[in-house]
Amino acid sequence: MKKLSLFSLIGILSIFCSFGQQSLNEDFSGGTLPAGWSMASVSADVWYFGGSLDFGSTSSTRPDASGNSGEYARIDFSNDPDTTSLITPRVSIAGMTNPRLTFSYITQTNVSTFTPYNRLILDYWNGTKWINITVIDTLTAAGWAFYEFPIASYAFSTDTVQFRFSAQEGGAAIGGTGTTTYDQDMALDEIVVEQTPTCFKATSLMSSNVTFTSADLAWTDPNSAASFQIEYGTAGFTPGTGTMMVTSANPISLTSLTGNTAYEWRVRPICAVADTAAWTNLASFFTGYCSPNPSSVDGSGITNVSFDTVNNTTGTELGNYGDYTNLSGDMPQGLTTPVNITYSTGYTYTTEIYVDWNNDLDFDDTGENVYSGVSTANNPTTLNASVTVPSGQALGQYRMRIGGADVGPPTPCYSGAYGSFEDYTINVVAPPNCPAPSALMTSSISSTSASLAWTENGTATNWQIEYDTTGFTPGTGTIVNVSSNPYSLTGL
Repeated sequence: MKKLSLFSLIGILSIFCSFGQQSLNEDFSGGTLPAGWSMASVSADVWYFGGSLDFGSTSSTRPDASGNSGEYARIDFSNDPDTTSLITPRVSIAGMTNPRLTFSYITQTNVSTFTPYNRLILDYWNGTKWINITVIDTLTAAGWAFYEFPIASYAFSTDTVQFRFSAQEGGAAIGGTGTTTYDQDMALDEIVVEQTPTCFKATSLMSSNVTFTSADLAWTDPNSAASFQIEYGTAGFTPGTGTMMVTSANPISLTSLTGNTAYEWRVRPICAVADTAAWTNLASFFTGYCSPNPSSVDGSGITNVSFDTVNNTTGTELGNYGDYTNLSGDMPQGLTTPVNITYSTGYTYTTEIYVDWNNDLDFDDTGENVYSGVSTANNPTTLNASVTVPSGQALGQYRMRIGGADVGPPTPCYSGAYGSFEDYTINVVAPPNCPAPSALMTSSISSTSASLAWTENGTATNWQIEYDTTGFTPGTGTIVNVSSNPYSLTGL
């Protein structure tokens, strides 16, 4: 899909020195063209600064080179022919004995309708003209790729360097075939000019085993350092003002955290006395469940959910998501409990029910997608769903997430269009000694008889059936004792 929108272009340049001399460190976090940078193009195309890339038929938000939902420089090849350059400011490398240029780069595509691929051309300015350093004309195999170049020989005016990153369109534009080059976006992030360090930055920051009050943090250390300094705080804290700690452990567990809170953290290896690596960029985690945030909904979305003693009537919720985990209903181990979901949309809604059986704050584990179905387009309409509790599930409370979308299936953290989500608490209890049958079915109906069947949820071999004309009051009908399933009811 060709993207035609343009973004305003202003910016910020990060230039600093700390723990290894740096003259340029640009992660495009300002979301606009950084100050001192420039662009040049043979077409009307530009580099954009945001978190969305198109590697196929649609655009999607993708993490930056640090794994966060930040910004990066990207280009989408929407105008033909297309060679568009992103040019750094002139940077001093005075005092650096072994300067280097590093950057992260990503480009991928899932189409094969053009050849060759779009490519990235890296040049340096020698004071008179641009000289090529390299051409990258292959896809990045998986995620972001890291590139490093020694640059002492690229200086002009004794100690100044400048670089040009040019995105060149492939396909028919350069003598190949095909024109769907807009399905292979490319992006740059974390462009750095610095003294080559002796103690390198940590990479691949990860958080895992996150609970409401704790989280495990891990990273890759390229130095075999004996210790590390970690800083963390609630999202948005100013680096240098957070909670600091020194540890020899990797991974390390943070405790005494606050539930439903976004945190950010960073780490730096300590290789030796007076030899500490630069801080990593901030990574993040959240001590709670993700919140679905559908951008729109048909009608009022979900307007009632009922199971066990819960019978919750609602209207359209803020963000099309309602947290009703203060409402709890019992569900016995090993049994199936009906869950009735009423929609007021006027459209069919693909519906998923998730239960976090291991209480790890997500719905991604095997067996946690417990129901899939589709409502009718009637308005309103009730979908008769159900949840079957595993027979060995531990007693206790668990979060249940119900989600529906008119184009599905919806994922637990859905943020697309036309969806509706609600969360509830289920309380897993021991099964009754004599559980009620379920899945009642009627077949072979004639003018005087019908065959009745059901699912036995226990070990019973005898049952009571009550029946009468439509609308009778339970307890006032005809009761028969039976020992077969199915059972043929006659004399009607």
